[in-house]
Amino acid sequence: GKQEVETLQDVEQYPEIPVPFRNITQEAARYFGIKSAVDPNDGRTIIATYYPYRDKYGKITGYKKRDWTKQKEEKGHITVVGVIKISNQLFGQYQVDQGNSRTKLIQLEGEDNVVCAWQAILDNLRRSITNPKAPSALRDYVKSVEEAIKQGDLTNKPVLGVVGLSLGTANAREAIANNEKFIRSFGEYVLALDNDEATETEKEKGIKKG
Repeated sequence: GKQEVETLQDVEQYPEIPVPFRNITQEAARYFGIKSAVDPNDGRTIIATYYPYRDKYGKITGYKKRDWTKQKEEKGHITVVGVIKISNQLFGQYQVDQGNSRTKLIQLEGEDNVVCAWQAILDNLRRSITNPKAPSALRDYVKSVEEAIKQGDLTNKPVLGVVGLSLGTANAREAIANNEKFIRSFGEYVLALDNDEATETEKEKGIKKG
């Protein structure tokens, strides 16, 4: 039979559910709009996860798909549904951009790194206010961060500034250049990439990796 081609519309129908083996919580899946497909046979086993990418207007143009039925090195483990271009927003940029936090932006590499960092920062904040001595300003801040996440409306609310690179570090410079205005709107910019090799052009430009 003819292979069915997955469309953006198909992916939109998938649920935003936790992906425990990638440390994606229910909260993070909803916040980032990460969809997953489950095995129709048991309705439970996650067979693929989809990470949304948006154009500069915030419209989703494509999903990066990770097919868990294939090994990481196997062809087809990572594919794209729709279109993802170098001009797309960085992963997580849409969420950060809606909010009003402009002190510090942390840029990581893969989507899962972004999700884990976001969750870790959030969990640390939650832990910090279990301390009875925690200042009330911190309590208020954490409460408003949590409320915005719960309501799914981040407009002018405090958000956690974590974003990722869409197409790996090889295209980092271009992806960053395309979203320069967004990046420059922050007081502090922290680039924390995986420990990969820099490409030759990057070495010439004095860009170091990792």
